[in-house]
Amino acid sequence: MDPGTIAKGDQILDMAAYQFPEFNNFNRWAAHNTDPKDSDSYKKALDSLWQALDACAGTMVDRSNPDLKPYLYLQTATGRKKACWSEGTLAPHSFEGFMLNLGSGLVKAGQIGAARVMFANAQYADHYADWPYRGYLEQMANSDLSARAALYADNNPLNDPPLAVPNRGCSYCHATAPEPPKP
Repeated sequence: MDPGTIAKGDQILDMAAYQFPEFNNFNRWAAHNTDPKDSDSYKKALDSLWQALDACAGTMVDRSNPDLKPYLYLQTATGRKKACWSEGTLAPHSFEGFMLNLGSGLVKAGQIGAARVMFANAQYADHYADWPYRGYLEQMANSDLSARAALYADNNPLNDPPLAVPNRGCSYCHATAPEPPKP
């Protein structure tokens, strides 16, 4: 919670995102996604996900209707762009996890329409049916997203819903099988 250390970390993340925007913009998001939704740091973190998506698509994706179907031909399992898609073996569900994070982030920001499109984009992944955590995304997508957004807006961080699969960290992008429930 030291502001100086946070500032140094943000400088490192800014440089990393500059060097590899497709991947490290996600890391900027991860560093600040629990910040208050109206804070500058949260807004920058959410914008970082958009920047990653734009780098993956090679253009600025429509913020109000971010349907990614027109960009699916860009899928690749090689090079730096493999961070964008679920084509590689290192993170076989990176696209689904990205859509879950950006969709959740948009809900937190109160952008429900764009969030619905983002959640629907996850289904474009070639291996979506095999994603161990697709039930979580579908449950969230089919929930009352306006009520969920209201929980982030009530200034009580104790009732904020999780933005991703609870207690799973990076595994929702990297896992090929669901983890057993914790005892």
